[in-house]
Amino acid sequence: MTQPRPCLPAEAVRRALSVVGQGIYSLGQGGYDPLVPTKPWTGAGESCDCSGFASWAYKLPRDRPGFNHGAWSSVSDAINTDSLVEDGEHRNELFVVVGVPAAGDLLCFPGIRIPGQSKRVRIGHVSIVTAVGAAEWNTHDPDYRLLTVAQCFPRRPAIQETDGRLWNARQMFKGQTNAAWRTRILRAVP
Repeated sequence: MTQPRPCLPAEAVRRALSVVGQGIYSLGQGGYDPLVPTKPWTGAGESCDCSGFASWAYKLPRDRPGFNHGAWSSVSDAINTDSLVEDGEHRNELFVVVGVPAAGDLLCFPGIRIPGQSKRVRIGHVSIVTAVGAAEWNTHDPDYRLLTVAQCFPRRPAIQETDGRLWNARQMFKGQTNAAWRTRILRAVP
């Protein structure tokens, strides 16, 4: 069975903005269901998480058999922040890492796991860039505050349009720095 490809970035932005001001955050919920294409909620209530929101905006079912299989993979067969980053850095089935943001790109940082264990000590987060405010982007020292994003996070309402400041300095956690924890800009593969 052929897996769906991402919709065009302009459509993903339009879809993301169509639900700003709605929803309840619930980890592990939400996604795209072609039988109910107008809202990112799955299950009971109007709830989703950031990955469910992003996959819905791009019309990508979250359950994706065969996705992100490889030695690098921490999550396979499903879309979440970790599998998005890993795909962007390895197979490029859905997304590729880029240096300069554009509307429709995803800002994504992965979860952090304790080495040698599967337990996460920080969950990842993803948003959709809806506007780029900088004429020139500094790829060596990016300032994500210059971007406007749509995101689903634990606020009420859950889906909001904000600046991208949350994605600054994500390579740091509890006094430690690791480049693997950094924010990536992911662009949909046509």
